Amino acid sequence: MSESDNGNDADLPGGYTSEESVGEGSEEEHEQASNDDGDSHDSADSSDEDDHDGGPGDVRGVWMPVMEDDPGPAPVHFTAIPGVKHPPAGNARPIEYFDLYFTPAIIDRIVTETNRYAQQWIDANRDYLVEKPHSVVNQWRKFGGTTPEEIRAFVGLILNMGLVTKSTLKGYWDVSNPNFGTSWFVEHFSRDRFQLLVKFLHFNNNEEQPPCGDPGHKLHKIKPIIDHFNTEFLNHYHPSQNISIDESMVGFKGKTPHIRQFMPQKRHARLVSSYGASATV
Repeated sequence: MSESDNGNDADLPGGYTSEESVGEGSEEEHEQASNDDGDSHDSADSSDEDDHDGGPGDVRGVWMPVMEDDPGPAPVHFTAIPGVKHPPAGNARPIEYFDLYFTPAIIDRIVTETNRYAQQWIDANRDYLVEKPHSVVNQWRKFGGTTPEEIRAFVGLILNMGLVTKSTLKGYWDVSNPNFGTSWFVEHFSRDRFQLLVKFLHFNNNEEQPPCGDPGHKLHKIKPIIDHFNTEFLNHYHPSQNISIDESMVGFKGKTPHIRQFMPQKRHARLVSSYGASATV
């Protein structure tokens, strides 16, 4: 193997990688290869020359040497003060940390949009509800819409479900076997009421959703939640200078084909990608 075959460019003068070093073989071999290509490349070569002919100052395609005294890009001066902002008192209860992010404004919005969608659904399915008098939706009509207190309890129930896992949703209200019973859930919510809230839970008005193809169409239903938490996260914590951005996959079976992905090789084949930034503390 010749020295030129081992990929070592150290012998090139001035730190350049010249165009002559790209090709290998003698001049005769290059001339023969050029003749074999025929005249079909003449027009293309002429076109390429026209495209790349930028005059004497054109350095496109030319490798330039790296100067030893090159300082590189100017450094970015980090002036922010990282860490927690506006924290509760040192003896604060967990609910006070919850209130930092689930503010009255976002709770009221969830109440408004959930009640709005429930009424829209009932208006669109009156004939069905007449035919099915025992439908659980009739309980919503009987007992009325949700309230801020109920939504706060609903969120608390969902958070606790992340700590106490069950194979089915109905299992949280299964009291047939005392060994597997979870009385806390039964005491705070009836199963039918919880499922009604899951059915009607909304964060934005469906009637204001932009048409398909509009940039705001895909995330319209959850846009208020995204905007709210992005604002509150920034209000209560400032990251440090060095951050790391990573992707995570969240299993999801909702009816959102425009953001849901299908990856059969994953544990959860249907999922949504989310991105998070982590900072050093």
